[in-house]
Amino acid sequence: EPALKGLVDVTSEGTSAIESPMGPMDLKVKTTFVLPDRMVNEISTPMGAMVQVLDGDAGWIKMGPQSQALPDSALGEMKRGLYTELGCARLLKEALAGTLHAFLLGSADLDGTKVDDVVVALGDSSVHLYFAPASGELLGVKRTTQTEQGPADAVETFAAWQTVSGLRVPFESVQKVGGEVKASSKLTSVKVNAGFAEELFKKPEPK
Repeated sequence: EPALKGLVDVTSEGTSAIESPMGPMDLKVKTTFVLPDRMVNEISTPMGAMVQVLDGDAGWIKMGPQSQALPDSALGEMKRGLYTELGCARLLKEALAGTLHAFLLGSADLDGTKVDDVVVALGDSSVHLYFAPASGELLGVKRTTQTEQGPADAVETFAAWQTVSGLRVPFESVQKVGGEVKASSKLTSVKVNAGFAEELFKKPEPK
């Protein structure tokens, strides 16, 4: 609880395997998350380096000297994803502050495991948190995501939890959309409240 209350920023590094329109792709990712609503993803892809930035209500993407604003759909998706980043750190921090409304729905099934299903209202959407009944550990989360085929359920499961500067962090996660695995991630390092360069959030000059 003290670590969540004092959480300001988290810098993580790791790898991701994703299913893209061009097929499976392995990525290296460095993420700087400044609570509550700023994030930078520095991504190494087979096509080159890419930087994805969210700064409040503004977002853009850069590849080399080229940059462009994030489309509204991508911007909304990135903003919703802030709540479930790093094992729902922002959501749990706000829960401690008493700013969220949550309801225990009862039991649910998460990949064959019985879990407690807690739904949290977030504006015009909601997120389901799945907790282990005995330990209370957060095992996964479900939210609605936008796909090319329309809205679909995205279920992310967390594993390999470690404690970093008092904060519980899942070092592994798997995301399924519509029941199919779309991404998996493994973290190699996490730094809590290590500070960040404001330059990361400098918006490119329009060209």
